[in-house]
Order: sequence, then C-alpha cells, then structure tokens
Amino acid sequence: GPPAPSQTVPAAVQAPYSPDAFTAKAIEAAKAAGSNGVNPKSGDAVAITAGKALWVRCAACHGDTGLADTPTARLLEPRPANFHDRERWDFTSAGVKFWILANGIPGTGMTPPGLTADETWQVLAYIENDFVGK
Repeated sequence: GPPAPSQTVPAAVQAPYSPDAFTAKAIEAAKAAGSNGVNPKSGDAVAITAGKALWVRCAACHGDTGLADTPTARLLEPRPANFHDRERWDFTSAGVKFWILANGIPGTGMTPPGLTADETWQVLAYIENDFVGK
C-alpha cells in the first residue's frame, strides 16, 4: 500500500523538538492571545547589543552562551531552553517567543524577567543572532 504520511516527508523537514507539557500549554496560550509575526528588531545591530546587555537576567539558567549548561539549569525540571537548538527555535513564531519571554512558563523555572516590549524584542534578537544554530 501507499507509505504512511510521515514517510512522505523528507527526514530533513522533520523537527525532532517536541515541547514539554508546560511549554506546550504556554505555546497554546500565546497562540490564543494572537501572538504571531516577526521580530521587528531581528538583525538590528543596536537592538542585538542592547539584548546582550539584558542577557544578564537570563544567564543564570540559560548560560552566558545560551547552552543552558549552568549549575542552576541542571537543577531545573524541565530544563531551560538551549538556544543553539535550531529545531526548538524554529518550532514557534517570533510572536510566540515574545509572549513566552514576557509571561514566563507556569510550572517551570521560566519566570517573566520584567522586560519592556522593546527589551523583550532586543533579547530575542540577541538570542537569534548569537546563539541559534551556532
């Protein structure tokens, strides 16, 4: 018979990332809030520099290099995001990432860092520029 639908998708297109239950709920809440679109600060050198300066709020768990390899990260379940994981990054829109960064993920160590909207986009631009896929 015909191949199963999953077999018709090239392996390169199949993303191995699957969100944990807490993150999946946060993604659904973000989508319900109408979060989508692109980061208006993406690729903006000034915004990336500003995001790097704000990263100090994120580094205890996500690490100075975005690998989530800190002593604190090892204690958390679920583990904080490793921002070098392109499949994980590409799993959601910029708007969903914005919503999650602004609101946190209940049930996890990801608490809202208290950033303004501009600062939130700056941190996301920094992550995208310096960590994703590297």
